[in-house]
Amino acid sequence: MASIFRNKKFDSWGIEVSIDGKRCRLYGFGRKREAEIVKEKVEELQAAQQIGGLSVDCKLWLNNLWKRNQELYNRLVAFGLAEPRTECGTLGELIDRYVSFPIDGRIPKIRSSKNRRTGANIIVNYLANQPLGGFSRNKDEVQRVLDMRADVVTKEVAGEIYAFMRKRYQAATWGRRIRHLKTMYGLAVRLKWIEENPFDGLRGASPANRSRDFFVDDSLAREVLSACPDARWRLIFSLARWGGLRIPSEITFLEWGDILWVLNRIRIRIPKKTSQEEQERGNFECRDLPIFPEIRLALEEYRASLPTTEPTGRIFPEMLNVEGIGQRLTKQLQTILREAGLPVWPKLFSNLRSTRDTELQREHPLHVVCAWLGHTPQISLQHYTQVTERDFEKAAQFPTPQTMRNTGRP
Repeated sequence: MASIFRNKKFDSWGIEVSIDGKRCRLYGFGRKREAEIVKEKVEELQAAQQIGGLSVDCKLWLNNLWKRNQELYNRLVAFGLAEPRTECGTLGELIDRYVSFPIDGRIPKIRSSKNRRTGANIIVNYLANQPLGGFSRNKDEVQRVLDMRADVVTKEVAGEIYAFMRKRYQAATWGRRIRHLKTMYGLAVRLKWIEENPFDGLRGASPANRSRDFFVDDSLAREVLSACPDARWRLIFSLARWGGLRIPSEITFLEWGDILWVLNRIRIRIPKKTSQEEQERGNFECRDLPIFPEIRLALEEYRASLPTTEPTGRIFPEMLNVEGIGQRLTKQLQTILREAGLPVWPKLFSNLRSTRDTELQREHPLHVVCAWLGHTPQISLQHYTQVTERDFEKAAQFPTPQTMRNTGRP
């Protein structure tokens, strides 16, 4: 237990506490009420050492004490009543650490690091242009925010950012961003820059947005194929539309040695499911995909266009380590479609994969399709499989005499 005493010499109040049989004192409280509040917290800290479980209020009090009165906080550390803390770094330092920090022991891939920085920059953009909540292009203002202490984001500020994101973005987008911010400030807690994650309790959302689904039927696909400018682009489009490959990651690492002509299969490397370390060693998780007739034609045409009849190495070596290759391919396909007068559908490559998933499930069991395309049944049903016009037309067809006899109807 702790007690309060008056220091008449300095006209102040102090606290005396017994720790392991030794009397320890805290001095310099100008008001008795201030000393009483600290006494209550000290007693709670002592109790927590014996039975565990520190209240949220006490954690917040320690956090605020660290910011306002580090001398008193360090005295509590010396008494063994508080954990030593590192000086809180800046927001810019926290973002830089988070972008390259190995979560779950895995070094982030280039694309993952970019996504992390995009998510983290929401805080910078918000604080740099308060109270409008827009995106500031003033470099001096952005730098001012990056130089702020990371603990500038309190529970209240986190709530404002959360509300801003929900108002500005689609649910899937703000859901991803809030998860980034939670993880980043979880890192700040691990670094002991802050006591509590200000984004805890703010729920993310990751609903599948099916409003942008588009089924690229066989007729439209063949029109696009005819509009492609060369054999290279016809192969890229065929792998996306009839192979359902992830673009650009899975075609970037595709090699001629992966084309198993005799077995009528393609060995697909899956960067999405392979860590950065294993990729650097060349050890990829793989799956086998049938060489569908459309893909075989495109492969043979592209191989015939090359200088050698037996090419080796990567099929698309020009794509490796190219900044923004996915965006470039998307823009190039958009140009091809516009010049041919064809519709530019949303999520160009994702909907090609979605279309192939839907087609294959009409002819093959779900587990087989998932093995070929490299995702789980849950992901397939949630994000890829579409209900098409053909499904509605088939369901609405007039019953045949045979159908009427089977149902017992006159």
